[in-house]
Amino acid sequence: MFDIQTTLLAWSGRDPAPRDEPPPPVRAVETAADQPLSRSTGDHRRHDSTVVADLVAENERLRKLVKLQADLVASVSHDLRTPLTSVLGFTDVLLKRDFEPAARERYLRIVNGEMRRFARLIDDLYDAQLIAEGRNVMSLEAFDLGLLLLEQVDLFNGQGDLHALRLELPSRSLLVHADRGRIARVVANFLSNAIKYSPDGGTITIAATVQDGVVRISVSDTGIGIPCDQQHRVFAKFFRADSSSSDIKGVGLGLSLCREIVHAHGGAVGFDSTYGQGSTFWFELRDGSTPEA
Repeated sequence: MFDIQTTLLAWSGRDPAPRDEPPPPVRAVETAADQPLSRSTGDHRRHDSTVVADLVAENERLRKLVKLQADLVASVSHDLRTPLTSVLGFTDVLLKRDFEPAARERYLRIVNGEMRRFARLIDDLYDAQLIAEGRNVMSLEAFDLGLLLLEQVDLFNGQGDLHALRLELPSRSLLVHADRGRIARVVANFLSNAIKYSPDGGTITIAATVQDGVVRISVSDTGIGIPCDQQHRVFAKFFRADSSSSDIKGVGLGLSLCREIVHAHGGAVGFDSTYGQGSTFWFELRDGSTPEA
């Protein structure tokens, strides 16, 4: 009926030999020549050109920084040496000769003014370092800004007769909550610049107004003003307005530090200037006598 074939399994301690099967296919290894280039020769050239342009720009930036550092060192050295030379000269004369009281007082005022200029420069350099390190810590207190203005005007009035300082204050007090020493520095910088950039003398007006909870202090001069093409850089660090027509020296830190100080108080700072006619620099602080301050 049915033909049944038996299969005999022989056991010799090993599994039966597997049937011969074809080996698994070996995947071909792709070479760079088998794939399209990710960048063409033109792309590589454009990339190289970009790298070269970046290196040239970076080298130029570093060159300008080196020159700026050299100029800064030269300017600081000059500004440090100038007041010291004046002080040494006048004190030598005062020690060697007797003068009438009026002449003696005039020389002492010059010495006092030069030393104050020296101190302001040191303070500017110190504050610049603090700001660069993020350590511009302020000591806030409530004080009458009008009294501070009176003090600063008295100090600068005693430094010479070429300029007349006129102070315009409102009838009410100017109470602010701020760092008194730093705000005094701002006022001193504004007054110093007004005198410096009015080499032929003239009237410098210091005015204070209060409006809408804001105290504004302005310092106006009738000096040489600032050229229009330089006004956007006035508050930049180490910038000095073109003064080629006069012997005006400076490091260019003062106004930059003034902006940092006022902004740290939450205030505003600015200026208006007409070349050949003069400038007005101003800053604003919150009125400390208002409930919102």
